[in-house]
Amino acid sequence: MRMLLKKGTCLSFITSQLPTLVTVIIWSTMIMYFQYVDPYLAISRCQFPKIDSAGKKLQFSKVLLIADPQLIDQHTYPSRSSVLLKLSKLTVDNYIYKNYISLIRILEPDMIVFLGDLMDNGRESSDDYYEGEFGRFNRIFLNPIKSRQIEVITGVPGNHDIGWGNGVTQHSLERFNRHFGASNKLINLQNHDLILLDDVTMTNTENESLSRPIYDFLKGMRSSPKQRTRILMQHVTLWRDHNVKTCGPERESKNLFPISKGYQYQTVIDEAHSMDILKSVKPDIVFNGDDHDYCEVIHTYEDDDGIERSSLDINVKSMSMAMGIWKPAVELLTLYHDPVELKADWVRNGQILKHKGEQLDYSFDTCYLAAPYTDVALYITLAVVTSLWILANSVQHKKRYVSLTEQTVYENSVIKIIQSIAWYRFLRLAAINFMIVLGLYLAATFV
Repeated sequence: MRMLLKKGTCLSFITSQLPTLVTVIIWSTMIMYFQYVDPYLAISRCQFPKIDSAGKKLQFSKVLLIADPQLIDQHTYPSRSSVLLKLSKLTVDNYIYKNYISLIRILEPDMIVFLGDLMDNGRESSDDYYEGEFGRFNRIFLNPIKSRQIEVITGVPGNHDIGWGNGVTQHSLERFNRHFGASNKLINLQNHDLILLDDVTMTNTENESLSRPIYDFLKGMRSSPKQRTRILMQHVTLWRDHNVKTCGPERESKNLFPISKGYQYQTVIDEAHSMDILKSVKPDIVFNGDDHDYCEVIHTYEDDDGIERSSLDINVKSMSMAMGIWKPAVELLTLYHDPVELKADWVRNGQILKHKGEQLDYSFDTCYLAAPYTDVALYITLAVVTSLWILANSVQHKKRYVSLTEQTVYENSVIKIIQSIAWYRFLRLAAINFMIVLGLYLAATFV
């Protein structure tokens, strides 16, 4: 008899805890998949590109280019409630973080270069608020790689970091430089010149002390002979006629590249300044962000010696899921220590940039991150299913006896079903399961 009582007690306990056990198992599996497996599978499809070297072993450096993480903050969506805003920040931060960790672990870059718009409202934040957001940036991007030998370049400012043109102030620029490093400098990396340019301050006409260093830097570049491949890193793209220069098939938007300006932004550097940059730097390739979507155009111009040159201009996609694109991505840049002879013509956006037999010492490719919103949609669906499951387990089945046989009679009426729900049990189970799921999510994701 005691044995039967014990078995009945255990069975009763297991039955009462079944909704919670099922919830823990399903939600744990779902969270672990989207936090670790999903980004791993996406990034595993990427690799730093290599030029066909006919079996010759190549030495190269791997540079990861990240554009517009633009960490959203309490000012990004002023119409949202504080709870919804915190949920938005957590979701976006976690998306960036989990993909970034997979990029680092799988691809093992030697250098990471950020192309501006590190924060969403860095330009107008108070100093105290700025420090908090700077700490958040460090927690996502810098702290996870402290033990790795990776050089990180964050000195390219965006308009969301310091403003645009005359909107750039001495305080916003100096604060950015103090926290993220100075721009307008040349970095030599394995026989390549990486040029970091603050193009958003360049058009400031009201404070010459801000824009003059940029012109002095460009003047120095213009007067110095070009000895190595030059790769220009800036935030806003160079001028183009969008009716003539289309962006290529990798762009998500089917509309023409936008040419517009407004409060603290301009989608392209104006034509005169763009030509000044091209003639001064003479870049082989230009990488920038700002637009959030991919765009690839080729600029042609004559240098001061009358030699016709061309520069490939690449807009790197944003890596954030909150920047209006469906396929966030980063760019993978391979820099070869020695030039490689091309086995075929190098064609970009329908144009031949280098012919077969010529030499090239860099290559690049886009790496698409895990699909955003999929996890959010499935979490919402699973939350609804979980609620219905808990609700079903909170229904009290009424019994009545017919003759000597006990039969369970299920009421068909919706009203009677609602009346048969043990609402206290439902609310208690719902609260317990919510806290468990929240704990699982916070434990596994970036907080």
